[in-house]
Amino acid sequence: MEHEVKTIILRFRDMVIQDTIFEHNQIIKEKGYVWWGWWAKPQEKIPVNEFNHLRKICKQADGLVVYLFDSGNQFLYKANCTDIYYVNGDKVSSKETDHTPMYYASVEYMAWFQFKAITKLSEKMSDINSELQKFSYCKVDDFFVSGHSSFTPFYGKRIYSTNELQEQQRTIWFVRAYKKGDKLHEIHSYSASLSNGQNVDRDFNLLRTNSLLWVSDLHFSKEHHAFKVEPGNDNKLSIRLKKELDALKDNISFVIVSGDFTFAAKEEEFRFAEQFISDLNSMYQLDEKSYAVCPGNHDICLNKNGFKADEKVSVASEEAKESYVRFCRRIFGVEPTDSLYSIKRFLTQDMVPVEVISVNTCVLQQGEHFMGMGMIGNDQLASIENELLLTKDKQVVRILVMHHHLLPVMYSEQPKVSQMYSMMLDSEAVSQFAVKNGIGLVLHGHTHKEYYAEIVRQNETMDKQKFYVVGLGSTGAVQADLSEGRNNMFAVLSFSKDELQIKQYDLKPSGETSSPVKTYRIPLHELGYGTNAG
Repeated sequence: MEHEVKTIILRFRDMVIQDTIFEHNQIIKEKGYVWWGWWAKPQEKIPVNEFNHLRKICKQADGLVVYLFDSGNQFLYKANCTDIYYVNGDKVSSKETDHTPMYYASVEYMAWFQFKAITKLSEKMSDINSELQKFSYCKVDDFFVSGHSSFTPFYGKRIYSTNELQEQQRTIWFVRAYKKGDKLHEIHSYSASLSNGQNVDRDFNLLRTNSLLWVSDLHFSKEHHAFKVEPGNDNKLSIRLKKELDALKDNISFVIVSGDFTFAAKEEEFRFAEQFISDLNSMYQLDEKSYAVCPGNHDICLNKNGFKADEKVSVASEEAKESYVRFCRRIFGVEPTDSLYSIKRFLTQDMVPVEVISVNTCVLQQGEHFMGMGMIGNDQLASIENELLLTKDKQVVRILVMHHHLLPVMYSEQPKVSQMYSMMLDSEAVSQFAVKNGIGLVLHGHTHKEYYAEIVRQNETMDKQKFYVVGLGSTGAVQADLSEGRNNMFAVLSFSKDELQIKQYDLKPSGETSSPVKTYRIPLHELGYGTNAG
């Protein structure tokens, strides 16, 4: 197996600058060659035997053909590699800074590749996938710090497509020529076995850290998003959040999005949202198991024909939901539930079991009259309740994530004919559902302002039970769309052995440092952990 590897595919994307390939080709044009830094993930290391073997090929007359995969745009490039520079697996600066793009010439990486030519393969996806399908995956356990690869199902299988590459959270693929007998199928989502095939976890996944990021009302679009959406811009939402989280020393391992990824449910806007998720995946070693999301009213298409007074109100059509459904397929690799709810299960570092139940409150047909009106519906609640039987009578922290607000949030709304009012039509049904099923915390967005309430109700045995309701302001809306002069916001949820802490921060598109807005501390025993709730 040592020399089975014939070449590699290096993953990259334009984050710090707008055109990575252009910057490197400029140096090749001016000086004959360029050094390309390998940005390894924390779980990756240099497999010395394979790198030594590849370096020998580099030194041959024709060099080594290396492939560069742009995971943001799904383009493929060929590069003529004539050397690989690395020192005992330690991070090193470029061998020649004057042959390295200035934006990272002084940054230390685990390895540097010398390229004498970089060419784009094709604009056509069919040509790109045909080129990839010439190769099959090789197993290289030494590439991983653990000494064991988690990508076993891929080995000995022909590469299927750029989509298949994109879903794998790794930065180098070791490949050999495809040969007869190799498996040909597509692996759409490596971790789908952990769910029921519809984004409902059956197992509890251990978090790497106790910190969760909560964002809401992102409103990705060219006109209504407060940050930049172009590749390579350091005022992208993902990069701004990373800077603030780094300053707060929060290393997140899970993300909650309480709806409104987009402004008008356009395909382009969902692609911006998908790139945001891809950025977070690379920054924080996340994958499809690391997200709990729900749709917002802006994510479901409006009825093109409008609503007529004599029509019966109906639930949102399959056509209205289709863009969001396609988005979910891409980020999770599985078909979403019919009602668009999901259940994610994980263990904190202190082994506290948590269930995050994300519901669809946008079930009404989305004519303009109903955009502000949330509703979950009995069918969806019954389906979720059935899924929760898996942990019935267990000590589990249950968090309900929804877009619309469960309780009134706006101080006052003006009575007007044909006015779009903001309300939850079945809020009492949802409150009873929360009490009955031991849900201790409800998170929501929608109103672009923060909110907090402690609700005490009686359960079926007439015992008093408390649950918390916390709302978050908009993370991505432009200033004109924010409520009552508020700033953009994000939140960090931090678990300890005894409590959940929710810290909300403002987020300024101007680049100013974030400052705290509100902090809430909730004892875990009031969320069902350490009791027999559930």
